Amino acid sequence: MSSENSFKSKYNKLLISSISATIILACLLIFTILSIRRTRENASALSKASFNLSQCQSSFRGFIMYAWTDTSFVVTGSNNDLSVFKDNAKMFKEDISILKENLKGKDLDTLKSIEASFDTINVIFNNVSELIKERGFKNQGLEGKMREAAHSLEKSPSSDKSLVLSLRKHEKDFFLRKDKTYLTKFDQTAASLESKIIALPDSAEKSLLIDNLNSYKNIFSEIVSIENQIGLDRNQGYVSKINTLTRESILKLDILRNSFDNKSTSLSATTVLAILFLTLGLIAAIYLALNKFVKPAFEPIQEIQFRATEISEGNLSVRFDEFRNNNVLKDLIAGLEKIVSRFKTTMDQVEAISSRKILSELPLNSDKDEVGKTVNLIIRQLKTIDDDEQQRAWHNEGLATFANLLRIHVNDADILFDHFLRELVKYIDANQGGLFIIEEDDDATSYMLMKACYAYDRKKFINKRINPGEGLAGVCWQEGETIYMSEIPKDYMYITSGVGGASPANVVIVPVKFNDKIFGVIELASFKIIPNHKIKFIEAIAESFGSTVHNMKTGTRTRTLLEQSQIMTEELRAQEEEMRQNMEELQATQEEMERTVSSLKTMTKELEVREKIFGLTTILSESDKYGTILDINSKFSEVSGYSKEELVGKPHNILRDPDMPKELFKLFWDTIKSGNTFKGILKNRGKGGIVYWVSATIVPIKDENGNIVKYIGARYHIEDENFALHMYNKQASVLGHPLLNNKS
Repeated sequence: MSSENSFKSKYNKLLISSISATIILACLLIFTILSIRRTRENASALSKASFNLSQCQSSFRGFIMYAWTDTSFVVTGSNNDLSVFKDNAKMFKEDISILKENLKGKDLDTLKSIEASFDTINVIFNNVSELIKERGFKNQGLEGKMREAAHSLEKSPSSDKSLVLSLRKHEKDFFLRKDKTYLTKFDQTAASLESKIIALPDSAEKSLLIDNLNSYKNIFSEIVSIENQIGLDRNQGYVSKINTLTRESILKLDILRNSFDNKSTSLSATTVLAILFLTLGLIAAIYLALNKFVKPAFEPIQEIQFRATEISEGNLSVRFDEFRNNNVLKDLIAGLEKIVSRFKTTMDQVEAISSRKILSELPLNSDKDEVGKTVNLIIRQLKTIDDDEQQRAWHNEGLATFANLLRIHVNDADILFDHFLRELVKYIDANQGGLFIIEEDDDATSYMLMKACYAYDRKKFINKRINPGEGLAGVCWQEGETIYMSEIPKDYMYITSGVGGASPANVVIVPVKFNDKIFGVIELASFKIIPNHKIKFIEAIAESFGSTVHNMKTGTRTRTLLEQSQIMTEELRAQEEEMRQNMEELQATQEEMERTVSSLKTMTKELEVREKIFGLTTILSESDKYGTILDINSKFSEVSGYSKEELVGKPHNILRDPDMPKELFKLFWDTIKSGNTFKGILKNRGKGGIVYWVSATIVPIKDENGNIVKYIGARYHIEDENFALHMYNKQASVLGHPLLNNKS
């Protein structure tokens, strides 16, 4: 009896130890699986943080590129790029906060250093914002003050207009090209202008000119200092520092993410080993039971023990046929054979699970089948991990693929739209798709136009144009929310294939939007159910695509404006150069006339030739000191429409257009009566109401005593009315006169 109790006691102890070991191994396995999940979640969060940080860098670049020319930003301190940066920064900080709760040790220290770098980026970004606001634009900030000083120099009759214009040109060239060579040219021109001002007789006006010039130079120097602080290119100043910090932080995030990916792989291997250890533990427990308890109790058990030893060594072909008739051992034999069968099944299952051949749960032998339950738990966990990993890998691979596609074709909208839609339909395993982009008519009426389609045959929208609220796509545009339908209206859409045609079973319509602004919709149809993770992927891709569409439209508008500005600038420079040459020729002619008064008779033929040339190119007139016309040339008659007989003896104001302000003619008479030359852009009205523009130069003619006896007027006919209006408004801005609008 005591021997039996000792046997039971040892058996119970061994049984409890085996169960405890099994539970410990199972707990270790579950812990390992949870660790794998946490590791992969951390890797995904690090990938998201890296993406948001790169978006911060992109929005900062956009801010640096456009903020300094954005008047509304200078006034209000806010613009679209700044808002985008703040949104991305907020998401990045949220990612960091989540990661700080999950990371430990060196990983946490690295994350804190990344957070510190991002705080530095925020501080630098705020400093750049303040510097740009301080710098100002047009009439705001330092640039506004500098423009006031420059206008004061331009308005002064004693200053050299050409040098002032050169200063303004060097100033604008530096702001546009960020080239320091223009600073040297600016300083040289400023020195020349200062020398000329110093050479003027002492007066209050001279002092004012010097003050304005110094103010102009000082403010310009302050703006240059601000530009240097911000950085003239991406390798200098604050811009370089933000780029460096961002690159370093993204690199650290990628290193952390790779570390967690490696940990996940290692833990997966550990899981497989744990399964094997669990199986081996069960085998060892059975072996110990057979070896320690069966042999002392019954003589035949020695043979059974030997065979059990073979089983423990992996020989699962052992049989117990001769013991089945033994009433004492038959239950034991049945149990051993069941164990062998279970071993075979478990080993097959473990092998299949480790190679991912078994993905569904196995049937349990009974409610007490702990091994089966543990194996099924492992299967569920591994299946969950595999599903999550596959979806995450599929999602990340898709993001990378489409990001590369958007980057490659960003400069060609048609190719981008076709490639984007085709790859999206294929990637989500749909059957067809359509891409609609919002356009505007000349009357600013918005509509959506199909820009790309793939395997598309739509009966409802053959014209490929959709108005707001029209159809499902129009509703998606209006509401800005994703629409998913598994019950499609009859004849809504039709899919054809090589074996026939049918209506799709599922349709998803996703808005293409960026910063809550909708740029179009993506419509996809499939015979299969479109799972939720694919819909979320389409929404994420649609947002990235919306950002690209936004940037393409913004870039197109910017390039158009830049090209127009460059064309106008070149035309203006050409006209100014031509006017300057004409003025120089006229001045040279006047000086030549003054030097050769005593030899007029000998120069008659030469003057006749020159008169013919001027008659072809220049509008000439001669008037007495009261403005009465004494003589005109043929060019004057050609442009004005009046004959010489109709104008001689008439006052010059017969040609005055009512659009010209009285202040301009007062300045005109004050200038020439004081013995100075008048230069300006004038609008005249000829015979029959003909309107024409001229660049006029009026020179007073004096006698030997210095008294004005008459005036000679030379005018250059400006045939381009838009250019003439531009030049006149530029003159009016300098003189403080009202501007004119193009009435055409």
